Amino acid sequence: MNELFRNLGFSTTSTTVTSSTATSIGENCPVNPLIGDIVDIGNFRLRLELLIAEGGFGYVFQAKEIKTNKIYAIKRMISSDNESKNEIENEIDILERIQTHKHIMEFYGYTIIKPNIYYLLWYVFFEFMKTLSFNLNLFLSSEHCGSGSLKDFKLPIQDKQLLNRIIFQVTLALEKLHLMNIIHRDIKIENILIDSNGFLKLCDFGSATDKSYKPDHHWTPMQRSLLEDE
Repeated sequence: MNELFRNLGFSTTSTTVTSSTATSIGENCPVNPLIGDIVDIGNFRLRLELLIAEGGFGYVFQAKEIKTNKIYAIKRMISSDNESKNEIENEIDILERIQTHKHIMEFYGYTIIKPNIYYLLWYVFFEFMKTLSFNLNLFLSSEHCGSGSLKDFKLPIQDKQLLNRIIFQVTLALEKLHLMNIIHRDIKIENILIDSNGFLKLCDFGSATDKSYKPDHHWTPMQRSLLEDE
C-alpha cells in the first residue's frame, strides 16, 4: 500500500479501502448480463470482465484487451431521446479535445454497437464516428485506474501535507482544462481516481462544457433559470 500511494503520501496505517463502495473491484461486484461480451473499439478487441459502477449515465466495466491482456475501463451509455443523444455527443466532443495529461483520464475512442448503444474506451482507443443515429447505445473507453476513487479511501484529514498534494494534482488537471476553455462542472471525490502509480486522475466529463456566460444585472430570473438547467 505504501508503494501504491507513494505519490500521494498514503500509508497503510492511515488509509484503508472501504468495502461498500459501488466502484470496488472484487467478488462482491454486481453481476451484469453483458459480462463476457466482446467489444471492438478501433483496432482493439476487448472482453467485458467486471461491472465497476452503474448509475443514471449507464455502466462502467473493467475490460481486457484480448491481444495484449491490458486492462481498460469501458463506459456504456444508452441514448433514448434527442436530449440524451446531445449530452453524449457533447461528452465525446469534449473528450476528443482534451490533450494527454498526467492527471486526466486518457480517452482513446468510442464505438456504436447498435443504433442506441455507445461504448467509450479509456486507456487504448480512439476511433471517431461522427454519424450518430437517433438512438445511441455507446461504449466509451478509457484508462483504467484500478485503485478506485478518493471516495473509496478514508483520508487522514489532519494530514495537511497529503491534502495539499491532492489539491495540487487536481488543480493541475483543472488548469489544463481551463487552458483549453473546458469547464468540468462536476468536481467531486467520486470523479477523482487513483491509478496504480498513486497519481490522481480527473474523470467523468458528462457535465463538462466549453460555453461561458457573464450574467449581469440585466439578466431576468428566467434567463438565469434556463442557464442553471443547461
